[in-house]
Amino acid sequence: MHEPPEIGARRHGKQGAVLGRDTVSTATTVERAELLREASLTICGRREGKTTSCTSCLRKADAVVRLVKGSDLNTVLVPRIADIICGSAGHPCGLCWDKATTLVLELRP
Repeated sequence: MHEPPEIGARRHGKQGAVLGRDTVSTATTVERAELLREASLTICGRREGKTTSCTSCLRKADAVVRLVKGSDLNTVLVPRIADIICGSAGHPCGLCWDKATTLVLELRP
């Protein structure tokens, strides 16, 4: 009995040998990881020499990217993102408003 090529390739350690679902999902995963990294740096506070964000800002970035990349773009998007960043329960500070606006402008297609 023959196995599908992608299973045989995986069994023999040839992950990239067969183009298909694995290759596409890997590219998507890499793109999402880069997107999360950039968003989390913006949330955490971008400055020269800083290459990573804290864990808290990375979690916030995940929620923000889901909102920004979602199908709905409406008037409550920036306030919701600012509130996620600030953690202020409805009263985000001016800096978090600026970060939210930047994220929407940078991440929205």
